[in-house]
Amino acid sequence: YDVLMPSYFDATGDSRARYGEIRDKFPAWTRALESVLSEQPSSGRLGLIGFSLGGALALNLAARSPKIRAVVNFFGFEPAGLQSAGKLPPTLILHGDADRVVPVSNATSIASLIKEQGGLVETRIYPGEGHGLSLASLSDAVERTQAFLRRHV
Repeated sequence: YDVLMPSYFDATGDSRARYGEIRDKFPAWTRALESVLSEQPSSGRLGLIGFSLGGALALNLAARSPKIRAVVNFFGFEPAGLQSAGKLPPTLILHGDADRVVPVSNATSIASLIKEQGGLVETRIYPGEGHGLSLASLSDAVERTQAFLRRHV
């Protein structure tokens, strides 16, 4: 399998995301990631893992590219237009129920959408966890991620 860790912020000259600019810069970050995917040789075994904004970008890319065979979304939000985009590949959603940055309702909405499309989705909502996972939950999330990717990529 291939492992890539692109720096999509380079496309906009940023070092991090600013809440007020995410909507405007999201298309540029998506194009930057699409460019990286198109330029890299691929084994045909491509899965995406994204955290927060990266999770939303991973979902957005997966809806647009048949190359992507699986997505793991760690507490990412539902990107605009996802409902009208293509069918998503198998997706694992990991989210805390106490997330005040990206409410857990995003996880349930994404999972419902994937099910409506006839897709495969697994969801694990961690009680008491916020935007990020504590060490107590992280080991479970890593194990789930590895098993999910072994099955689908």
